[in-house]
Order: sequence, then C-alpha cells, then structure tokens
Amino acid sequence: MGLGYALIKIPWKSILPYVPTVVETAKELLRNLGKPTAIQSPGAAKDDVPAAGLSRRVLQLEENEARQAALVAQLAEQQQRLIDSLRILESRVQLLFWLVIVLAVILAALLIYLFAHSPAL
Repeated sequence: MGLGYALIKIPWKSILPYVPTVVETAKELLRNLGKPTAIQSPGAAKDDVPAAGLSRRVLQLEENEARQAALVAQLAEQQQRLIDSLRILESRVQLLFWLVIVLAVILAALLIYLFAHSPAL
C-alpha cells in the first residue's frame, strides 16, 4: 500500500470543489492580518495585568497569527497548483485513452485487411 493506493482512495471529486474556498479564505486572512483588533473583556481592570507585558504578549500573538496566515496562504496556493496539475493530467490521460482506442481500431482493421488479402496457405 503505497502512495498510489492512497491517491486512488482519496475522493478527489468531493475535495476539488472546496479548493477555491480555501484559497479565498487564506487570502482574506492575509488581508485582515494588518487590521487592528481591539478585544477587551468588559470586567477586566487595567491594574490586573501590567501594560508592558500585555502589549508584548499581544505583539507575539499577532506575529504568530501572521505566520500562521502566511502558512495557510502558502498551503492554499500549493493546493491550487496541485489541483491545476491534476486537471491537466486528467485531460492528458483522457486524450491518451482515446488515442489508444483509435490506434487499437486501426490495428484491428489492418489485421483484418491483411488476413483477408493474404494468400491462402
């Protein structure tokens, strides 16, 4: 059971329609990354947490969010390129299939012709 077996068992027709949604969500995450968000709990007092420690922690969280959003965008773009490649491969396999069918018909016709016009032994 190798990679080929795994690729056969993946329901690609169910996954492919969701790829554009993933790409758009990743792009929206990147767009919203620079926007400031002010979230403050209503019952929190300013004296509970030192301001410097809190702002440092918020900056760390924003940096982490930025890295995660960039990673999601990268993954979405890679997945989009993979899907595009799979669609190209699918069309080439279909073309190759029909070419093989045509060549098999031509070969059968040539064999019939040769047997019909060959001198009897």
